[in-house]
Amino acid sequence: LAELHASGDGGSRFASPRAGAAPTLAMLLPHKASGSERRHLELIGEVRGQDAIIVDDIIDSGKTIARCSEALLEAGAARVFAVATHGIFSEESLRIIAVSDVTTVVVTNSVPFSVPRDHPVRRKLVVLSA
Repeated sequence: LAELHASGDGGSRFASPRAGAAPTLAMLLPHKASGSERRHLELIGEVRGQDAIIVDDIIDSGKTIARCSEALLEAGAARVFAVATHGIFSEESLRIIAVSDVTTVVVTNSVPFSVPRDHPVRRKLVVLSA
């Protein structure tokens, strides 16, 4: 994703893209086709060969993360990461995320949830203290 560099003053840090990679911005816009229950995701921008980060406020069912990850990888993204403020994780969400192609999911513990110790999603899930 990026390399972290320390400045000479010992306190400042800044991120820069990996050598040879220019930072880009892309968006997935959902469009609901008339008469269709499922939304089509339109990619605006270029992700080919780049790491992609999905940013959302809440992860509830996990379906949005899985669909966006799939769309980004189909568009040529190297890897897909997801970050969200709140992890609700209802119903089958942990299973959906575990079998999805997203590399890592980062959430805060702003909403209490538990993941069974042996659940495969643990390899992908990072929980930050809010």
